[in-house]
Amino acid sequence: MIGKAIKYHGKILLFGEYTVVMGGSSLAMPLDRFSASWTYNEKVDSQLIALGEHLQHIPVNFKYHMFREAIHKGLNFQSDIPQGYGCGSSGALIAAIYGDFCEHAQSISLKDLQFTLGMMESFFHGKSSGIDPLVIYLNKVISTQKGKAKIIEVSAKTIMQNWYLLDSGISRFTSHLFNEFKHRLNIDAVYKRNVTQIQDLNDTIINQLCTNQNLDLTLAIRELSQKQLTCFSEFIPEHVFNIWKYGLESKEYAVKLCGAGGGGYFLVYGKIKDVETISLSGI
Repeated sequence: MIGKAIKYHGKILLFGEYTVVMGGSSLAMPLDRFSASWTYNEKVDSQLIALGEHLQHIPVNFKYHMFREAIHKGLNFQSDIPQGYGCGSSGALIAAIYGDFCEHAQSISLKDLQFTLGMMESFFHGKSSGIDPLVIYLNKVISTQKGKAKIIEVSAKTIMQNWYLLDSGISRFTSHLFNEFKHRLNIDAVYKRNVTQIQDLNDTIINQLCTNQNLDLTLAIRELSQKQLTCFSEFIPEHVFNIWKYGLESKEYAVKLCGAGGGGYFLVYGKIKDVETISLSGI
């Protein structure tokens, strides 16, 4: 029986939403506010059984029989990571299965680990970059460039100062959002040029954050917020749109996407008066 009581935390994509599809940089980090771990009860989880069947047929050195036996003994995955919010609920489960039910090579490259975790998470998303479970499994800040992951030796707590989560109150499904984005990117040259400007700004912010260079983060994020509002307005619920727009007009705070948008959490840089948000400064 699994008795390690290891907690697998959530994750958050701070920068890189959508532009990562174009080969742009991204910056993701563990989100300690949410976590998940193995537990036992009398319920047999049918989704875990289906996931085990999926993992049995991909090359991940998965201990299928051990996993199936544990499920029938009541193994469950207890999580407070919200689903459909971009916080890595499926990534945490994959990280836990890899950590506890897969044979590990003596040494594995970051590239191979990312690929393996991506294959495993494909059960949920059809195709996965592997970044979510990679961040969660390693519990490290990860930057990517053109899909290649790199561990960043910088404190997540330091980076997350003055950041908050705004709950849209709506869960989301990301596949149709990304399909819509890619379709528009292919047919609209002006849209593609505007998104490329967001990619360049993301790349600059991520590079300077990861190398501890001086950066006027407030101005950079305000500029990013304005560009995202222009390009991704259809991915922003109306009540969030109004909060977002007011932040730009008042210069009191700046809102940006947290992952795909459409629902889930949105990221806020600076405190919003009279609107409930979740501080990330304590992670």
